[in-house]
Amino acid sequence: MYITYWDFDGKYTYSEIKKVGLDKELASKISLYYENNNPIVKINSLTETKTIIELINLNGTKLFSNEQTIISGENTFAINGNINTGLYLLKVQVED
Repeated sequence: MYITYWDFDGKYTYSEIKKVGLDKELASKISLYYENNNPIVKINSLTETKTIIELINLNGTKLFSNEQTIISGENTFAINGNINTGLYLLKVQVED
């Protein structure tokens, strides 16, 4: 991934290339599905840890935030609120 910087005179430069990725082992443990038109987040964890789950719209507005400790095994969280059809960012942050 790189960023292009544009100048006022039409010239541009590129930033340094940085690798962006998600650990495949972690990605397979987080899923999102719908139940009765409500988004549900499911996290399978190997250990007990603190987590923050956020749903953010493309304007950067946080529509949902939940901070709590997840247990070892399957954890399920309903995303409460009036969530319209659209594109959203799901952010799941764990303590480690």
